[in-house]
Amino acid sequence: MASAGSLVTVFITFYVVSFFSKQVRAGLQQFFTTPQKLLQDDSQLFFGTALISLLAAVGLGAFYGSATAYTGLGLTRRWIYRRLGITLVTMDRGLSAWSAAFEAKPDHYVHLGMQLKSGTWIQGKLYTYNQDGHDGPDRALTLSGGIYYRLAESDNVHELDGFSMAIVHASEIEFMTVGHEKR
Repeated sequence: MASAGSLVTVFITFYVVSFFSKQVRAGLQQFFTTPQKLLQDDSQLFFGTALISLLAAVGLGAFYGSATAYTGLGLTRRWIYRRLGITLVTMDRGLSAWSAAFEAKPDHYVHLGMQLKSGTWIQGKLYTYNQDGHDGPDRALTLSGGIYYRLAESDNVHELDGFSMAIVHASEIEFMTVGHEKR
């Protein structure tokens, strides 16, 4: 997505600039319609336009794209945003929403409430979870302690007696709430 957006942004910039200069408009028109003729007639203009397009697209892709593209340059997304005066709360691509929510307060217990796709509500204290940033078929979490549930279309909440843990697969969760309690 970032690559396509970068290319479109470069083309739109060229389009806007061409409104203000007939010479630029003619050169860009030839570059996009008959590049082989422009290469033969004015190779310096051809390579200059191609290089500027490539550098602009790569720069935009690095800014909006994956962390790998700009960390190789010694930059981080947060560093770039700070320099531009932009304050955003963002997650790295390898970090899951689960990890961000569960690790937000490391000195707290994490309590979860989950509405399952079946309509059942289940809640309890987080025991373990899959920290992978990508949803996969085996992604799951484990609840411990007092585990409570409410069956679909029921108003009564019951404690799961006789069991100390429950495993919930991510594919079964419709939505999840996260609460933190000081240890």
